[in-house]
Amino acid sequence: MNHALDAVDAVVMPTIMSTDRPTAVAEAIEYRRAFGSKLSHLMLPVTAVELRSVQDHVAAVAESSGYRITLQDYPRPTGVHVDVEVLCAALTSIDVVDAVKEEAPEHTERIRRLSDAGIPTIGGLGGARAEHDLAAGACGLAAGISVPQVLAAALDAWERGASAADAIAPALELIAFETSTSQSVGIRKEHWRRQGIIPNAVVRRAGAGWSTDLETRTSSLLAPWLTDS
Repeated sequence: MNHALDAVDAVVMPTIMSTDRPTAVAEAIEYRRAFGSKLSHLMLPVTAVELRSVQDHVAAVAESSGYRITLQDYPRPTGVHVDVEVLCAALTSIDVVDAVKEEAPEHTERIRRLSDAGIPTIGGLGGARAEHDLAAGACGLAAGISVPQVLAAALDAWERGASAADAIAPALELIAFETSTSQSVGIRKEHWRRQGIIPNAVVRRAGAGWSTDLETRTSSLLAPWLTDS
């Protein structure tokens, strides 16, 4: 990863997915040791439903690493579904969080509430509801899909007063394929591999990799983007 950070002029923000505080702190310290000032932010999941616990976890990771935090509200992998009012209270009382990436099931409504509280919020979940999220007050879009250029196109359209939904429409079926199954990580990694972005599509243990029975869908959905690249 150090080579990648040296080679590209882009924002790199690692994600710490552990909900265990000592493990998360240890990972944050390791990022600081390995990358120092090459990083400025870490993405950290919401790990608790109680106000003080949310505050303490975020503060511990930020203080141990020296990095600013983008908080990821993503209950599906963590099992943590915090009340949006608790989230608002936590984030208006600490100053190390610069934004929330909102990926709860009712994320558009939560974006509206967080934005009303003055908390910068980013729409996630593949960007499939980009126009709704932006209309609710999202200041940006971010997703681990294999064609992130459609998110940039959607933001550009929105800022010009055009339709973000129209901009992202050509990729909707691909986004659904990449985000709605237990193999989503493996599918996206295979799609990145075919675009020449990563050398292999190996998924870490406990993850479900891409499988050959997905070839027909992968080939048909990815083909237009390979042609355009």
